[in-house]
Amino acid sequence: MRVTDVSLLKKLIAMFALLAAGFIGGSLLGFALGYVVAGEGRNNIHGGAILVGLLTVGGAVAGLIVGTVTAYRVGRRVS
Repeated sequence: MRVTDVSLLKKLIAMFALLAAGFIGGSLLGFALGYVVAGEGRNNIHGGAILVGLLTVGGAVAGLIVGTVTAYRVGRRVS
């Protein structure tokens, strides 16, 4: 294995790890926010579930965006 292959492998591992962390973190944050906003004692459970689902998906997308930007910046620095 050449040095450039190892460098590329390190960049790919860092990129995928940051993307996964962004996705998981954003999903959990969106779920927590939706759960707090919807509340546990609401009468319309379906409306609350829809809100939690939408915020979970929105958080996952936002986490992917943040993870992508972070992976791009870290990937440029890792050599």
